[in-house]
Amino acid sequence: MNKYYSRIIIIILLLVTNRSYSTTTWEKLYSKKSTDCFRSVREVASGGYVLAGYTANFTPNDTDGLVVRLDANGDTMWTFVYNGPANRYDLFYKVLQTADGGFVLCGYSNSFSVSEDVIVVKLNA
Repeated sequence: MNKYYSRIIIIILLLVTNRSYSTTTWEKLYSKKSTDCFRSVREVASGGYVLAGYTANFTPNDTDGLVVRLDANGDTMWTFVYNGPANRYDLFYKVLQTADGGFVLCGYSNSFSVSEDVIVVKLNA
């Protein structure tokens, strides 16, 4: 009888562990004519998400920092594109929400000099 219960428990465990607990709520493609890459995604306290990365869609031979704010359904609320003064490479690698509801971004840029410099940008809510 003990073997019988052990087999039932094993079968139940196999069924439970094979069951999928999460399903895709939404899926979006954020791309235009060239390269879009998101390096950081954060859930926003007021709902939705903020994504940070870079794009090559707006300026030829250049990469611009890109921030996209999404609602809870994945629809774009607003987009922020950062293009430094020399129209070179500007990339965001991290985004955090600040206490005032804004966002702080960090990455690197060579738009200010020939070397790659750290860049930090603060956006308001």
